[in-house]
Amino acid sequence: MSILENIFGNGHKKHSIKYDRKSDCVHVVVKGEVDLSDIRKFASETVSALSKHNSRYLIGDYREAKLKISFLDIYKVPRILKEEGIERSIKGALIVSDEFDKFNFFETASNNYGQLFKITTDIDEAFDWLNINSKN
Repeated sequence: MSILENIFGNGHKKHSIKYDRKSDCVHVVVKGEVDLSDIRKFASETVSALSKHNSRYLIGDYREAKLKISFLDIYKVPRILKEEGIERSIKGALIVSDEFDKFNFFETASNNYGQLFKITTDIDEAFDWLNINSKN
């Protein structure tokens, strides 16, 4: 498994990006406060990992993330993802706990934009939706 880890600003914003060869899936874990500039950075680095490993599957773990963006900003996220290189061939599942309503709105907005994202609170459901084997 290869890993890229970044700590932003004063250390309160953190994400890691890993590739799991067994599931052929890029795993992104996000903790702390997240704004639109963070999402752009995560997307750019995620695209690099997907491309490097020739993968089209993505698991995003946002259970410890706090969105610091509005519903209007969430509507902009699919466009940002496209600008950073998240193509329609990428299939992603996001695992969430807090701010579930905002994430549900993202699922609707991204699907309307032609992107394949699923929001769930269960990691097994995320892997099932992606139709890949969980590494757990």
